[in-house]
Amino acid sequence: MNWKNQLEILLSFSFIKVRMNQDKKNHISLAYIVTEKGCMSPNTGAFEHIKNGISELSKHFNLVSFLPEFPNQTKVSLKFDFTKNSAWYKQTGFWGMLRDIRDFINNWKQAKIILNSLAGSNCKIAYIRVQGFHPLPLILRNNGYMVFLEANGLQFENRRHYFKSSWLSWLYRPFEKFIYKKADHVFFVGSYGQYWKLDTSNWSEVENGIKPEDFPSRNFPACSKRPIKLVFLGKLTNHHNIGVLVDAIKITPLNYHKEFELHFIGSGLQNLMANIPLSIKTIDHGFLERSKLGKLLTKMDIGLIPGGPSYNSQMKFMDYAAAGCTVIAANITHLKNFYDEHGVFFFQSNSPTSLSNILKLILNGNKDINKNTNKLHNHIIKNYQWSKIFERKAVCILSIIKLKNF
Repeated sequence: MNWKNQLEILLSFSFIKVRMNQDKKNHISLAYIVTEKGCMSPNTGAFEHIKNGISELSKHFNLVSFLPEFPNQTKVSLKFDFTKNSAWYKQTGFWGMLRDIRDFINNWKQAKIILNSLAGSNCKIAYIRVQGFHPLPLILRNNGYMVFLEANGLQFENRRHYFKSSWLSWLYRPFEKFIYKKADHVFFVGSYGQYWKLDTSNWSEVENGIKPEDFPSRNFPACSKRPIKLVFLGKLTNHHNIGVLVDAIKITPLNYHKEFELHFIGSGLQNLMANIPLSIKTIDHGFLERSKLGKLLTKMDIGLIPGGPSYNSQMKFMDYAAAGCTVIAANITHLKNFYDEHGVFFFQSNSPTSLSNILKLILNGNKDINKNTNKLHNHIIKNYQWSKIFERKAVCILSIIKLKNF
């Protein structure tokens, strides 16, 4: 099933429409709620998480789904283009405050619609994907609902990034933390529990997932033949720290350059290719749908993660490992927390020299390549299938419901 079919199925729901799984009448009803339209873009990791969350949680609960409609592409490009220069007054703190008040009022109205729709169902438990500056979790909590949150990233930082100035921006962070403290439980995607340090102990840290069927069997072990294919997957942004990769290649001796190829999968990577030495074969595959991504990754040897937000879960990491690639990654907090003993080749963050040394180690035929690669692959396949991730979440939710006699 391609993304268009998946999106059509998901968008058969809306904030007003309620879908119940009638085959599980004896199961507890759970509302799965998304409020942010941007999450419904089929080209995002958020969509992948939501799609699989709905599929897997419906195996454990009578699922009541509330999803926003994703705008058409024309509207999206206008709404989410933050690179265009705005009028000077739109960059002032006063204007930002007015925008925040407007957004909060709209979010409040949206929350009331969901509350009223839930009141018409036999459901008193909500699983909500967190959106910054949105009061829905508090409103449901104050109306007697149990609230479980899925929090991916720092919402207050995202809002400050996209909306540069506001006299109310100092409220973003404490508001977000307050929502987490009041929830029955928070599933932080990544290591964000370590960031927030909540004294309520009402949280756990989880990962993104994979579907093994998306990745066919490899025809050859990673790094077993030359040239070795190094791949970077993603949309180019500053936090990917891709400059570390470019600098590492430039300081790697020329005699290694014919030993490997660089492959890029994603968008915004064309300008980057111009900085790669001509002595290295470089291929840009462009953006690929997930139906094609797994097949291509199983032909790659090394998956690269030059950097990233310290506490962030990176879906590309899961894809590399599931495809049987050797993984070279910056030693950012989350990856070290979850995979320090599972076969990743870590280099020192922001150090091209450290990355270059790892590349040379592998190009020289390090004896631990196969052992480490297989160790990581088996760990991911065993523990991080979407079904396993949401099964653990379901067990957690049910245990809390039982503990609180809800």
